[in-house]
Amino acid sequence: MDNRTRLAAFGAGIAAVATLVGVARADPAGTFSGNVCGLLNAKQVASVVAATKCTPEPKVAGAGITAYHGYWGASPASSTRPYLSFQINTGNAAYLQRAKAALPQTLMIAGTPKKIAGIGSYAYEAAGTTRTAIGFQAGTYICTIVVQKAKGKSLSSFNKLAKIVAGKL
Repeated sequence: MDNRTRLAAFGAGIAAVATLVGVARADPAGTFSGNVCGLLNAKQVASVVAATKCTPEPKVAGAGITAYHGYWGASPASSTRPYLSFQINTGNAAYLQRAKAALPQTLMIAGTPKKIAGIGSYAYEAAGTTRTAIGFQAGTYICTIVVQKAKGKSLSSFNKLAKIVAGKL
């Protein structure tokens, strides 16, 4: 076998392996690209909070974790006005284990967390007088969604949004 034939055979082998690896890594359940503002549309968000604009925050990556954050309405960091915020994190196995264990505590900003079913593979919700929060695991993502001042909106509407988001992760 001459060098050209060996090189062609080697290239074909690499292409075959790359194709197999690509198929093995595909996630047919989710379509999340890192754009938190693309997870819901304005009509869906209006079911829980009056907000028409989504603001993504820069992706943060490092130390085994990648974090995607964004919000609809007022900035959660500087306002008491209505908002819907997303915190979607993914990482290595050690991070996912720690994040899953800490998930109930992260929701205490809204109230006492309780375990719920039907959203992702592991979920909690907490509802208080001004905030409601849902945290869940969907595949390799840990997601926390918080809505502030959703007066007159039901928890079931919020849960529906969380299910939509979980289906896209």
